[in-house]
Amino acid sequence: MTYTTTEAATLLGIKPGSVRALIARNLLTATHHGRDWLITQAELDRYLSVRRPAHRPTPPDTPAPQRQG
Repeated sequence: MTYTTTEAATLLGIKPGSVRALIARNLLTATHHGRDWLITQAELDRYLSVRRPAHRPTPPDTPAPQRQG
């Protein structure tokens, strides 16, 4: 199965422009098809297995910072 940039963005939880940026930076492999790119399911699976998490949670033994005010 293949996905357009919009479909891949939905599956990855990011914006289509971010998918195009990943393709431009060679972090995501895609095939140019007309005006869009096509990304395979295997490539999405590969990317998900190697990508860094979007956030870095606070380790359990570290207290959360306190807001002042």
